[in-house]
Amino acid sequence: MTRNADVLVDEDQTLSYLESTMVEIVVGEDEVSKPFFVHEELITTRSRFFQKALRKYGRDEDIQWLEGKERVVKLPDDDAEIFAAYVQLLYQDRLPCYKPITATEAGSALKQAVHRTSHEEYDLLARLYVFCEKIQDVTAKGLLISAFVQASRKLREDGCKYYPAADQIKYVFEGTPDSDPLRQLFVDYYVYRGHSGWTENSRPEDYHHDFLHMVMVLMVTERKRPANHDKMIHASSYRAKLRGVGEEGEEQLPGSSGSLI
Repeated sequence: MTRNADVLVDEDQTLSYLESTMVEIVVGEDEVSKPFFVHEELITTRSRFFQKALRKYGRDEDIQWLEGKERVVKLPDDDAEIFAAYVQLLYQDRLPCYKPITATEAGSALKQAVHRTSHEEYDLLARLYVFCEKIQDVTAKGLLISAFVQASRKLREDGCKYYPAADQIKYVFEGTPDSDPLRQLFVDYYVYRGHSGWTENSRPEDYHHDFLHMVMVLMVTERKRPANHDKMIHASSYRAKLRGVGEEGEEQLPGSSGSLI
C-alpha cells in the first residue's frame, strides 16, 4: 500500500497565493486578443518578467510601472492558445497534451493520425517552452523538459516512438540562448536515437546552424567509428561520382592527361 501524502505541511507548501489579488493578462492584439485572470502572487513568484512588470520600486515603494498600477499586462505579440496552456501549467504543473487515436484508424491512416497528433503535441511544447523563456519562468521550463522526455518515451498507437521534428527544433533554437538545456536534449535525440528516416528529404536550411554544429561535434566525439570506414583508402569510390569517370577511373575528364601534375 502506498503512503498517503502528508496533510499537514509547511505554510510555504500551501496555496497561499489564492489570497492574493488577481491581475489581468491580455494576450493578442485587437479583435483576436483574449483576457486571462491569474493570481498575482503565483505568477510573480514564478515569472521574473511579471515580477518586474507588477512590483513596486523605490525606497518607499512609490514607483510602479503602468502595468502594475492598472493591474493589466498586455502581451500583443503572443498567442492565446499558448498562454492558456501556460496557465494550465502554472496552476497544476501538468498539461493535457496528447489526444489518443481512436481504434477505428488502421494502417496508413493510423500512421498519419499518430504522426499528426504527435507533431501537434511537440509543436505546443516547443512554443510554450519559448514563451516560458521569454517570461523567465524557470520552473515551467523544467517541467516542459520533463514533458519532452515523457513524450519521446511514449509508445504510440502505431507501435512507434516519435521525436521533435526539424521545425520544432529550429523554433526552440531561435528562441533560446546558447546555454539552454533543451537544445542539448534535441541534439542528444539526433546523435543517440536518430536514423536515416529523420533526415529523408531534408535540407540544410530546415535546421538551425547551431543545432547542426552541436550534432557534428557530438557525433565526432561520442559515436563509434562506422564499420565501412576503410573505403577512404580507395579513391575509386569517390572518383566514380565525377562526371565522365568510371568505377575504375579508366575514362578521364576532358583535358585530363592522366597525370597528377
